[in-house]
Amino acid sequence: MILLHPVPASAHRCPYCNTKLHVAGWYMPGMRSLAELTCGNCAREFFGDLGAGQALYTPMLMEKAGGAMHGAARAPWFASWLQSSYSRRTDTGLKIDIEEMRPIKQALLLNCLDAMYGHCLLKLLNAQYCLDQYPEYDLIVMVPGILRWLVPEGVAAIWSIDLPLSRGAEWNDWLAKEIGRRVAEFEKCWLSIAISHPHPNELPDRAIYTGCAVCAGAMGEPAPNGNFYLAR
Repeated sequence: MILLHPVPASAHRCPYCNTKLHVAGWYMPGMRSLAELTCGNCAREFFGDLGAGQALYTPMLMEKAGGAMHGAARAPWFASWLQSSYSRRTDTGLKIDIEEMRPIKQALLLNCLDAMYGHCLLKLLNAQYCLDQYPEYDLIVMVPGILRWLVPEGVAAIWSIDLPLSRGAEWNDWLAKEIGRRVAEFEKCWLSIAISHPHPNELPDRAIYTGCAVCAGAMGEPAPNGNFYLAR
């Protein structure tokens, strides 16, 4: 996990000056968890991916003025999702269902939003790891509504976002402000790195997520009847 709030850490450097960029804050307009960055030398401003999900492997840097991308050659599709969503950003309100199971003292946020069901699911598989490895933290799971039923027991809160997969890569300023407002209630908030390519040997038991004893077994292995029980 990495620190998200109040100010995250970032290793991004200015693509023009090679100066380490100053971190002014963070912004989460949907599936992307971003640092707000400024170059102290040339004064350019950027959004840079924080190290979570796919951005663990191919973090992108985008200029606030105009949306020019840097680092796109490493993963053109990932860069395109960010640039395209930024060019079509919206401020439309969304329905959010907030469930709080217990008071949150040390917040740890797991962002499972994405444009693909499989990506959302792989991020969600990090929930049990967080519960097992960081029991002193209070896990908040943010998921698209269609995955609410798969959130395992033991989390401190669930934020279900009414955002269809077809809009999963959307840049939504209203959502960013709402997430920012809620996270600002905590003195500190950490962000799960949401590993998107877990090793098969580290996958949790399906029953933890489905609540179905019949389909118990490692997530990467078929159940006795041959099904994986990951779709509904």
